[in-house]
Amino acid sequence: MLEIAIGHQLSVVTYLLGDFASISATAAIHYPTPTLLDKDRKPTGKTATATAPDQIAFTGLFKSGAVSSMHWRGGLKSTPGRKKFIWEIDGEEGSIRLEGDSAFLNISDPNVYLDGELVEVQKATGPADILASAWTEYAKGGKGNYTSMEDAVKLHRVLDAVKRSAKEGKTIQL
Repeated sequence: MLEIAIGHQLSVVTYLLGDFASISATAAIHYPTPTLLDKDRKPTGKTATATAPDQIAFTGLFKSGAVSSMHWRGGLKSTPGRKKFIWEIDGEEGSIRLEGDSAFLNISDPNVYLDGELVEVQKATGPADILASAWTEYAKGGKGNYTSMEDAVKLHRVLDAVKRSAKEGKTIQL
């Protein structure tokens, strides 16, 4: 969950809001014996032993001075009205809120609210459309707006800080 689901989300967060200066994290396994599902997402009757946290929360201080609080939860049932993705940026002049039924911001188009009002934005037609726009930027070479290897290295430093902080119970400076 940390390297893939959270890593992709943090890639977007740091792209938009900048680099973290410090991280303080907590992690837990709330579902120690998950039930395995078949290809149709139906329970097989078999279970496994969880070895990775399904709950990860952290606060972070951006280099800009902004404070962030994030919480990722795995293993929860999809129920009516429960959003899998909620992100709110609350500032002195107002707020921007994104929410959606997919946990992956990088392959979905969440609803966007500006100061509580739904804003109509051009939606991608699906993950392939989002991926195509990324490849279009990459094809522009040095003039394109795409994630670099340097961005990936910085992201993995943040993920390592989350792991270390949760394990050691202390704030990690980046």
